[in-house]
Amino acid sequence: TTAFGLLAKGGAVFWLGAEAAVDPDRVLRAMADRGITVIKATPTFLSLLLSAPNLDRFAALTHWRLLILGGESPDPDQIARLAQLCPWLHLASHYGPTETTIGCAMTSPQAITSWSMRDNRRLGTPVAGTEICILDRFGDTLPRGVLGEIAVGGAALAQGYLPPTPKGGFTSIGDRRFYRTGDLGRVMADGALEFGGRCDGIGKIRGHRVDPEEIRLALLRDPAVQEAAVAITGQGVAAQIIAFVRILEGPRDPALLRTNLKQLLTEAQIPQRFVFLSRLLMTENGKIDTAAMLAAISDQPDQSTMATPLFTPTEKLLARIWATVLGLEKISGDADFFLLGGHSLRAIEVSSQVERETGLRVPLRWFNETPLLNELAARIDAMQGKDITDAGSVSAIMRLYDQNDAAQMLCFPSFMGSSSIYREWLGKLAPDWSVDGVEDLSGLDAAPDVTSMARWILDQTPDSGCGYRVLLGWSFGADLAVAAAGLLAQKEVYPLVVLLDRLPGEPQTVQDSNTLPLDQRRYWSQVMPVLRHALPASRVAEYESQFVQRMTKQQNYQTAAQLKNPLVGVLSDPDGPVAQSRLDRLQALSTGAVRALTCGADHYNLFHPPHLAQWSSSLRSLVDAHICGKKLSKVVTDCSKLDDQAEIKRTDFLL
Repeated sequence: TTAFGLLAKGGAVFWLGAEAAVDPDRVLRAMADRGITVIKATPTFLSLLLSAPNLDRFAALTHWRLLILGGESPDPDQIARLAQLCPWLHLASHYGPTETTIGCAMTSPQAITSWSMRDNRRLGTPVAGTEICILDRFGDTLPRGVLGEIAVGGAALAQGYLPPTPKGGFTSIGDRRFYRTGDLGRVMADGALEFGGRCDGIGKIRGHRVDPEEIRLALLRDPAVQEAAVAITGQGVAAQIIAFVRILEGPRDPALLRTNLKQLLTEAQIPQRFVFLSRLLMTENGKIDTAAMLAAISDQPDQSTMATPLFTPTEKLLARIWATVLGLEKISGDADFFLLGGHSLRAIEVSSQVERETGLRVPLRWFNETPLLNELAARIDAMQGKDITDAGSVSAIMRLYDQNDAAQMLCFPSFMGSSSIYREWLGKLAPDWSVDGVEDLSGLDAAPDVTSMARWILDQTPDSGCGYRVLLGWSFGADLAVAAAGLLAQKEVYPLVVLLDRLPGEPQTVQDSNTLPLDQRRYWSQVMPVLRHALPASRVAEYESQFVQRMTKQQNYQTAAQLKNPLVGVLSDPDGPVAQSRLDRLQALSTGAVRALTCGADHYNLFHPPHLAQWSSSLRSLVDAHICGKKLSKVVTDCSKLDDQAEIKRTDFLL
């Protein structure tokens, strides 16, 4: 697509044969012999060049002035390696699908040594005779800065398909014809186009929006990973992430990859299956052929999770149930339930299935305390024939995040179940301190009101809760956290209180109203079908009853007195700035220092990307500072305006 412009300017074009093009040594020799000055290629082809056995050949490419990359997102590590080998080189990105004669946007060439992560997604500006706009799902144009589908129009737009096919992606905006590319993007303030992934590649895992490209780039940050491709297969509860990986040296260890990814991604983004290949498959155009790799493994068992053999009958039982629930073929004896993609709802499914087959109800806290299959199996075997459901003999406090020290934070449960809902978030937060949560035991809901529930929880904790430096709660858990703070104040103990999008005394929204059945509420309409699939009707009824009871207690709860604690409120509003009335209510809760973190999420996607990263990093800094003995400043921080790695901005207005 760049050949004709070159020919028109009097240049020469050299085509490699198909056989030579897959031999990096032959390509590099040809470039040196022919004095090639410009190469147009895909990042996958660049990876092929960098896999040459003799990288010294790059030193002879002194005529090579420009590399134009297109077809895929560049790999920053590859760019960095090439910059070391050919620091004189310039780099540009070329973008466009076949229907737009491919090259419809391009960045200006820049020195390869100045390429940064931000340049990785920049597609440039439209070429001459081309128009690009961003559309929403209804076909309406979006303003600058807003993510939508990239649509291309202009002189280079194809007239259709041969043989003729239905309309496909061609559309009209007014009297002009455009092609909807299926790519997501936004027009930045400087007029440049920024790539945002594929419309059809982005999927939902447990309600989280997951972009395979983000996972691929995270994999490539692992020094052992040379190439990677990521795909989402299945729908709904059967959806899973598959990663295709080429490792040059070192062990092919899925557990190690998952552990490294946990430092960069949420647990919902961690692949459930890894496929290790000597080389990723490519299309004839030099792009990674994910479809072909998926087809090749469709009939093969998943070996990526097999390492430690299974010994006891209980280990084999758990492995079979885990494989069914998590959608995997084989499970290793030392596999970690959560690293395989497990979460609280999946734990409920496993527990229910174990109870059906053995008669033993496995408490959900066991998954947090012993997430490895062989350790959980040993614990189940040790408890056979014993009564493990007696709340009086079991502490309600469970470890959610363990750093092998006394817990600094206590997380309170929401309307249904235990505090395990925070586990994924804590994995992303990666604090340097341990965190406790509250198990879903009968004694908790037997308490008649919110204050009594908080007192029951504190009675279960070490030192009656006096050792915790932070109390945190989301939704109904925020009411419990405030009630617990009031009780600890009677002992002159004042921990930091963190309220996640709930302020006691706030009116409940229509979506949270007692008048709506759970199946018609946001979030719960996704949870209840999973519970009904996994649990007997009697257990589902218990959860529904628990929800209604806690909702009623929340409606009746009033704070006993104004707190003296330092206080952080994470407040969200998807429709604009958080209302001043909510900020005033937050301030009125305590005479201590009060900090507000605001973001553009709603109550239920607060824990989902991209909002999660925005407020979590700010909150982590505040909690770290409090644990280290620093005082909280009184300020509002708009987290929706922060970059992921930005420092906390002390702007907006004081409380």
